[in-house]
Amino acid sequence: MIPIPVNAAHWHIVLAHFPAILFMVAALLMFLATLWKDGRWQRVALGFIVAAAFSTVVVFQFGEEAEDIVEQLPDTEQYIHPHEEIAETARNIILPFGILILALWWFTRKHTLLPVWASWGAVAVSAIIVLVLMNVGEAGGKINHPEVRGGAVIQSYDDKGGDRDKDED
Repeated sequence: MIPIPVNAAHWHIVLAHFPAILFMVAALLMFLATLWKDGRWQRVALGFIVAAAFSTVVVFQFGEEAEDIVEQLPDTEQYIHPHEEIAETARNIILPFGILILALWWFTRKHTLLPVWASWGAVAVSAIIVLVLMNVGEAGGKINHPEVRGGAVIQSYDDKGGDRDKDED
């Protein structure tokens, strides 16, 4: 197997799974910790939410760079915009939520248990975010990525704006 150079599009595809997985784990942990009335596990769940929010920033940054790579490929432009729109909506929900959770984590660091409204609210919002991220992933999955398959022909543009085909064997 010949190693393929890794670019922002590759990283975006790989890292895009982390926010959804982290939010799923956080929602499950918070749900169980709230049922068990265990403040330590609630704080672990809050940490997962903060990590998920941070990972969203990283994924979004790689997404911007990935767009620059794949937008010139055939049959991608029509799928990039819807994916980007849903991703921006997700980011606009996730970042304020992550900041709120970080503040909640900080201000409740000496308490043994979160207020019930806060813990169930974190479960609910995390579950909603997972659904939104599933839509982001579904839209992103429609984008054609021949650059990640060996032997794919990728049309690129030279510095003068002309087409040139590059065979990646």
